[in-house]
Amino acid sequence: MASGRSELVSLLKYYWDNHWKKNSGLTLVICGSVASFMLRHIVHSKALHNRKTFEIKLPPLPASEARLFFKNFRSDFEIAKFLMVFGGIPKYMEQLDPRLSFSDNVDRLCFQKNGFFVNEFETIFKEQFKVVKNYERIVKILSQKSCSKEDLGKYLKISSGGGLTSYVNNLEQADFIKVFTPKAPFGASGEKTKKLVLWDEWLRFYFIYVEPNRNIIELNTEPGLFYKVAGQSLNNYFGLAFEKLCMKNLLSVFRNIGYDIHQIIGFGPFFRQRKRNKSNDEGLQIDILVHKKGQVLTLIECKYSTKPISSSIIPEIQRKIQFLKAPRNFTIERILISAGEVTANLQRSDYFHHIVGMETLF
Repeated sequence: MASGRSELVSLLKYYWDNHWKKNSGLTLVICGSVASFMLRHIVHSKALHNRKTFEIKLPPLPASEARLFFKNFRSDFEIAKFLMVFGGIPKYMEQLDPRLSFSDNVDRLCFQKNGFFVNEFETIFKEQFKVVKNYERIVKILSQKSCSKEDLGKYLKISSGGGLTSYVNNLEQADFIKVFTPKAPFGASGEKTKKLVLWDEWLRFYFIYVEPNRNIIELNTEPGLFYKVAGQSLNNYFGLAFEKLCMKNLLSVFRNIGYDIHQIIGFGPFFRQRKRNKSNDEGLQIDILVHKKGQVLTLIECKYSTKPISSSIIPEIQRKIQFLKAPRNFTIERILISAGEVTANLQRSDYFHHIVGMETLF
């Protein structure tokens, strides 16, 4: 309704002030999926100033609700694969056939001519942004690796000032990307530069698997192309995607292990790049670091593996704790979120404060 009609908001103001607000039984709900438009012309509109009762930024469904689309036909492990590709978008969930496997659904919807998702990238970007070229370049770079805004500007050959800032803000408002500040809660020597992370599951999958094979897909009418294209790389892909799935459903994990969320000061990934002048410095990346009241840090390791996780993970976590260099008055708790099984040796080691399975996310 509003596209290309800048006078619409002024008309809403006129009719609200002169007709509708007099009706005590009337509620006006203004909905839109184009985040930049809603913020600029509705939420921050001068015409509608002081007329808003409240606003809701509706997020994708959490895993516990998205699971209902599968009607107990798929395991939690397989449902997690769906969520790591399509996210918790209800429209996307509606396209899936719960009677078919993950690979059959992806093959049918993404890797065959006229599949629903083949042209979805162009659809969502044209809805959100009028000029898509630079936005597309940004998310394509971030699908390969997270980086700072300064590095992104160098890749794109765009100044990291106002122009790039506007692109980044619009992408963040639309939940396509997320900006993380990696500084540790106790002031440790982490990176001071904010890092941009591709936050939308479908965009990452699209740029890694669909976009490079568009010419083949647009001719293909037979099943089986998905695994021919993806092959063994899927396990590595899900390894990174699992971290985001855990972070997006962290509230379920906290509730399951009895964490009081009111004690949480902040959380997010923590990272520090390798120092060039130190040969023994390998850098540091913690999947999720939680800061709680009372000088408590919780290091959360997210592991996606089809093989049981053994006690060999312990030295890896110890190295991260060593390089984190938390003050002595901090307690460091350790949590493992595992997509698969863990060995009896790891269980008996009693190293982790909590070991939780994928079902915890649901």
